[in-house]
Amino acid sequence: MPSAKEHALRDPLAPAATGHNDNDEDSPMSVKIFDTPEVQDFLKAVAGFDQAGGNQR
Repeated sequence: MPSAKEHALRDPLAPAATGHNDNDEDSPMSVKIFDTPEVQDFLKAVAGFDQAGGNQR
């Protein structure tokens, strides 16, 4: 599949903004916002893991 840049070169009427960053495939995401203890505690509280009962699914 051609990249957005290659597609735009072949099709001058193609939209300029595709929302795709050509560097996405080359660099891993370095920000891990869910890895902090505070966020983990918040997610557990919101999910109800600190409450008795419920459906374990």
